[in-house]
Amino acid sequence: MSMTPAEKADVITMGIAERHILEFKFRYTGKYMFHPHQDMVAENGCMGQFEVM
Repeated sequence: MSMTPAEKADVITMGIAERHILEFKFRYTGKYMFHPHQDMVAENGCMGQFEVM
């Protein structure tokens, strides 16, 4: 097992009740939006954001 990423992706697949620790590195500060790709959930307005300082 290695701590070096084997690939780059911008979509993380998560199942119900799963938890993950994700590490990000950003070039710029600001607010970044995230949202689900399941149609029913996304159409109901589910989204969030985090702020990079």
